[in-house]
Parts: sequence; structure tokens; C-alpha cells
Amino acid sequence: MQTTTFWQLIDQSRQYAQTHNQTHAEALSPLLSALDVADIIDFENHFTHYFHQAYDWKLWAAAYIIHGGCSDDGFMDFRAWLIGQGEQVYVDVLANPDILAEMVEDEDDLYELESQDIWSVAINVYQDKTGSDNMPATINVAFPSEPTGQTWEEGELEDLLPQLSQKFE
Repeated sequence: MQTTTFWQLIDQSRQYAQTHNQTHAEALSPLLSALDVADIIDFENHFTHYFHQAYDWKLWAAAYIIHGGCSDDGFMDFRAWLIGQGEQVYVDVLANPDILAEMVEDEDDLYELESQDIWSVAINVYQDKTGSDNMPATINVAFPSEPTGQTWEEGELEDLLPQLSQKFE
């Protein structure tokens, strides 16, 4: 599966979910079910790659500001939500998480489509299609031991992400 196909599936499912009052995961599942097993595995590998790439301290700071705190699990959901917004938003937010101040009115905006659930869709579709609980990985991607970038303290957030800090103070 090409990278462009991965992002097309994300965009198509997000748009379908919005127009049919579904969760992002509900809209993505039938799209993945129509693929062959190799493409489902490729989709999951792409998702994992982008999920790990977003494991960044500055992005975590953005999630922390928006939510008024953010656990490991919360940050996992946040990164899945970000992938679900599509390639351009993903790339732009990774480059400058402070632009989320322009995109998010309040915390509820992040989960309107419950797109944090998309992290498990490919695995569930693979299990349904093959009857196997173990999806093979075709790429060797280990979960990063630490986020990339510089760590921060809560008192530094206003300087680190001024627009988000002002909006969610």
C-alpha cells in the first residue's frame, strides 16, 4: 500500500463519518474489510509509523494544555485523533502544535468523531478476516522509549505554546 492510499482511506472514512453521523472507526472498518490481507497489514504498518512519529514532547504539551493534563493513554488517543485528521493536518501540527489553537474550540472537538478508536480498526478487521489474533508486522518498528524533542515543565507551557496556552488557560 502506498502512503497516498493510506491517507486517502483516512480522509474517505473521516468524511463518511461526518456525513453519516458515525465514528471514524465505524466508517474506516468497511473500507479496510474490502482490502486484501496484505493491504490491511500495510495500513496498520503505516498507522504505526505515523503514531510513533507523533510521539513528541511538544505535541504532548499541546495535548496537556487542551485537556488540562494528559496521561500516556490520553496521549495515545490524541495521536490517533491527529492521524485521523488527515495528512496535511498531521504534518502541519507536528511542525507546529500551537496551530491547534486555530483548529480546536474546546476539548470535545477532539473526540467528536471518536477517531481515537481508529488505532485498533486494522487489527480488528484483520482478526475478523483471518481468524488470527496475531497480525504480522512487515516492518520492524519498535515503540520509541522516549518522545522526541525537549522535555518540558508545566510552568514552561505558556512560552512553549503561547496560542494554546492563552486559549485554554
